[in-house]
Amino acid sequence: MPRGPPDAGPWNEVSILDRSSLQKIHQAQNYVTFNCTDFQPHSRRTCSRVEHIAAPVYSAYSAPGVALGRPVFVNYARSSDLSVFQNASDLCSKDVVALVRHGWTSYGSKVRHIVKFCETMANGTLPGGMVVFKDLTESAPPDGSVYPEGIGIPGDGIAFRSASMSKDGGDVETPGLPSIDGVYKFENLEEKALTPIPVQPISFDDAKVIMNSMAGKPVPEAWKPCSPKFLGPEGDSLIQLKVRNRVDKEPSTLVNVVGAMPGRGPEAHQYVTLGNHRDAWVQGASDPHSGTAVLQGVAYLLGLAYQQGWRPRRTIVIASWDAEEVGLVGSTEFTELHREELVSRAVVHLNQDCPVKGNATFVPRADEFLEAALL
Repeated sequence: MPRGPPDAGPWNEVSILDRSSLQKIHQAQNYVTFNCTDFQPHSRRTCSRVEHIAAPVYSAYSAPGVALGRPVFVNYARSSDLSVFQNASDLCSKDVVALVRHGWTSYGSKVRHIVKFCETMANGTLPGGMVVFKDLTESAPPDGSVYPEGIGIPGDGIAFRSASMSKDGGDVETPGLPSIDGVYKFENLEEKALTPIPVQPISFDDAKVIMNSMAGKPVPEAWKPCSPKFLGPEGDSLIQLKVRNRVDKEPSTLVNVVGAMPGRGPEAHQYVTLGNHRDAWVQGASDPHSGTAVLQGVAYLLGLAYQQGWRPRRTIVIASWDAEEVGLVGSTEFTELHREELVSRAVVHLNQDCPVKGNATFVPRADEFLEAALL
């Protein structure tokens, strides 16, 4: 499994240097803090209500490494964004660090697009690294209010994400098969999933320091609104990137928690499944635990009805998945293990990943065939 930097440090670093003197002019925040109020069995520690816990910022599946380079803004790093760079060496050079906006594509897709572009246009020479930030010009609400006064992400907020190069979920060493004893493992995680360059998320406030020192061609009109004004690589600063992520050499044990309520009648062999992942980058108040609360509430009410003699027509399955944030591992491995049974019996799955966020009353996202039912 991919891990962040060692708990004891040193943690990942993004520094902004003066291009002429190489003196450090800014150090990006490389941690998040939270209040610890309960016993944490996995960390083997207890805490009081006044204790502040710091956790390192990282992007899962980013390869460890160092980079020192000129910042170049590539918008979302979509293929259409990269076509702007007619002079490929402006991006595809070891002394460049790509500055990328969070959104539109996954972090892994952003890296894959850069790799494909540089393989085509620059004989495979890649930038030295990539830093990703969430642009407040597109994430702030109309009134500009940010947490805790509003729903917008504050300037020091950092978006944790996986940067896996694998397009598939689950254990990349057992593609299409369950990762259990007796199944052959390819042992190619580093080759298939780790990024070829170091990747690190940073906050908008830290990205703004980089943007303010950039020069070069102005950003295309099609990219606006966006905070950066110039593409680079001209400017007054350099980005120094140090990623110290680790990869476990020994297998990790994941735990999915699955419960079933048998149905009664001619359709009892069919499954209605509800699920949500249980892991979180930090505390997970919305993602995933708003969904966890929903599932627990549903399970509780179903249990009360069951005690009173009610039985569903179809079997109801409720699942809590492990290791979703690092590549949909728990749910993928479950479906790979029970593929034939699920294909023949499952009729619908209701995903409850962060159903409560912001302050909207109801924002549905579903397939078109559910439109009539939702309306």
